[in-house]
Amino acid sequence: MMVQMNRSPYYSGEAMALLLSRFGYYWVSFIYQDTYLEDGFYTRFLEEGGLYGIRTQMNVSVSHADNWMILQDKLKKIQQSAFKIVVIHCDVFLMKRVVQIGKLLNLFSHNYAWFLSDFATEHNQLADYSLPVGLVGLERSRPFGYVTQLENILRTIVQHFQSDGISDLGYQEFSLSDVVNDSYIFNTSSVRWSR
Repeated sequence: MMVQMNRSPYYSGEAMALLLSRFGYYWVSFIYQDTYLEDGFYTRFLEEGGLYGIRTQMNVSVSHADNWMILQDKLKKIQQSAFKIVVIHCDVFLMKRVVQIGKLLNLFSHNYAWFLSDFATEHNQLADYSLPVGLVGLERSRPFGYVTQLENILRTIVQHFQSDGISDLGYQEFSLSDVVNDSYIFNTSSVRWSR
């Protein structure tokens, strides 16, 4: 599942950690692009995730310079990990390569859950570019083609949050265009996450 967060990488990392914790995912593997390491997403994810008890076991750096074999070896580390929740933070080009190799390694089976930062689908005219079932991409530029997917994702998140007692944080009502979690509000008219 990819949840789009049009904020800085720093706040996106924070929101990703919160989202995973709300779903009860505390054991995570992380794939990040080498040039994105210093943008704040990864660091903030680890900081915020630590507050929620999220642990990372297999953190893999990928690069445009990685050939097919090198990238395959790196993804095999994810395959050998006991952690089946994967967060990926890279650009569209690398995401496509990860998907191609991941399919060969069976990393998109029903035993895995993938969470993407919005950089993995940014500026992509076909956000659903051969993505495996269960991995949803939403793009910034043409959101209305994905209204059904968007509503389903948000409905699932909101239902989970309601059952998770998030109303204790001060929110009494939930709707698809209202509060999605305790820090981020989804505005359906602008298709942006705001803080």
